[in-house]
Amino acid sequence: MKYLVIDIGNTLCKIAIFSGEELIFFTTFDTLSLDKIKSITEKYKKIDSAIISSTSTQCDSLKSDLEALGIDFVEVFSYKTPVPIKNLYSTPLTLGLDRIASAVAASEQFPKKDIIIFDLGTAMTIDYVTKDGEFIGGNISPGISMRFKALNHYTERLPLIDNDDFKLLFSKYLENIDDNIKSNFATSTLQAIFNGVIEGILGEIESYIEKNREKIIFFTGGDALYFEKLIKIPIFVDWQATIKGLRVILERLSLERLC
Repeated sequence: MKYLVIDIGNTLCKIAIFSGEELIFFTTFDTLSLDKIKSITEKYKKIDSAIISSTSTQCDSLKSDLEALGIDFVEVFSYKTPVPIKNLYSTPLTLGLDRIASAVAASEQFPKKDIIIFDLGTAMTIDYVTKDGEFIGGNISPGISMRFKALNHYTERLPLIDNDDFKLLFSKYLENIDDNIKSNFATSTLQAIFNGVIEGILGEIESYIEKNREKIIFFTGGDALYFEKLIKIPIFVDWQATIKGLRVILERLSLERLC
């Protein structure tokens, strides 16, 4: 069976097509349109099922559009959607859908294991899934870009670090990583902002790891690749965990529907 996964996040829209468990297509857009979806789905044979996860309210119209394209079953992912782990969050309506989807993916990849999931995106979330498949909950902290923007917005003179700045500053940070004095203390304002944000997030991550050494450490999200290089203990990294978790949820719903 072929599955279409659409994940509309705070920054990007991700579209993936799976053939069973195999990811056969993946792309991202700044904005989503039906024409973009149609051009993608036309390249593949019939899509059997689709799932939509969104931080916005455009899901109902998108569901109708997908059904009009001939997709038999379209699930709009919500807190009411059945998932293969037990959600113990006390306010499920306010739980980010990406968090529960990533938890499903991590639990699928590491069954019967306690897992700490770091999702490093616009915000950084740190969640705990038990070996019994229970989503306990977690914490939320500002991500890299959010911290850069906050320093720029709430001060008169601190500049905003853009993507080009980031690459150069990260490269310099890595060059000095083995020299604690150089890596921790910058000699320019841009590097000072960069180091302060990276060191702050890294300190948070290391604190959680220290308290959970016996658990699987699982990284996902767009910024995971940066911190993967900075963590000195074995960790598991899968930056596509959210879409993979959505596929697992959709596959189970589709099979139940056929029974």
